[in-house]
Amino acid sequence: MEQEFDRLVLIFETAERHWIAKIIPDNDIKNILSHYEIQSTNIRIEEIKNYLMMVRMNQNTQPQHQSQSFNILRQKLQDLNDLISKFSFRLKENVIFHFSRSSE
Repeated sequence: MEQEFDRLVLIFETAERHWIAKIIPDNDIKNILSHYEIQSTNIRIEEIKNYLMMVRMNQNTQPQHQSQSFNILRQKLQDLNDLISKFSFRLKENVIFHFSRSSE
């Protein structure tokens, strides 16, 4: 389970980096995304960070809930990925963030 958690953290960090380093600066130039879209995505990223901390803290204390927590985390990451991919497309970027559901 620890490897799965590390994989999910890596997926999140990649998505967050893409958001900060590529989409936000690109949008600053093209001004396509609305203020609401940017703010709601920033909030979603913060919610995932908080959820990651909660899962990390509960890994040792509640191992019976790990599977459910990982499924919730996978869904949150998939939703973020879908949003970032949609924004990338709207900004006409060539980079598409890939999320594998193979471990679900």
